[in-house]
Amino acid sequence: MTDLRARPLDVCMSDSMPFAQRWTCRTTWPLADVLNDQYFLNMRQTLRAGDMIRICRFDRMDSNDKDARLLETCEVIIVKSGGAATAVEIAVVGQVVVLGDGPARGAYEVRRGQAGKFKLMNGEEVVQEFGSKAEAEAAMNKRLAA
Repeated sequence: MTDLRARPLDVCMSDSMPFAQRWTCRTTWPLADVLNDQYFLNMRQTLRAGDMIRICRFDRMDSNDKDARLLETCEVIIVKSGGAATAVEIAVVGQVVVLGDGPARGAYEVRRGQAGKFKLMNGEEVVQEFGSKAEAEAAMNKRLAA
């Protein structure tokens, strides 16, 4: 059992048929970590048996960023779900397609934050926020040199 859950804002309906609906889910977690019956537990009241979900793993959370890169993708079908369910049973349809690999876990990178700020990231952890990209890159270079 894992505590890792899909955030409802990261799961979007892409085809609103009356049955066998299609969804898309974005994540930055490796698909090996999210392909389990607990990951979509937050969505159990919305998902129904027969629904399909395309899961896309990006190298950053803002998949609209022009530099974002798709790392892995796969499709799953909902086998069983319900409002009182303790798990959302899924089955992988086809294979997990690995397109590349993102920054190594524990590697520093600078990402654009909110309100014009820049974040120094260590994997998915925000280390510090800066007012400019130059400041964030300088802090990253200092950490990498240490």
